Amino acid sequence: MCDEKEIRGSIGLGESAFDVALGTRAWRLKKGAVKPNGKEHFVQDLEDNDLIEVANFAADSTLRLEPKQTYLVARPLRSNGRM
Repeated sequence: MCDEKEIRGSIGLGESAFDVALGTRAWRLKKGAVKPNGKEHFVQDLEDNDLIEVANFAADSTLRLEPKQTYLVARPLRSNGRM
């Protein structure tokens, strides 16, 4: 992600913050982490099983992450249309 300029700012040892380019969709995982299965409809499968809920971005496009919660965030589309 660093090579693709998706992480910006200082990421040296001891640093506690960095910027990550995110997509426009995010979800909070209700029951902890899940392993992606590679299926095209992965998010839909999680929604159908009530394992995720939409995490809303603020008006300034920031996403507030709550402690002890797990999130799934879509990567932004690249110029070739792929994530």
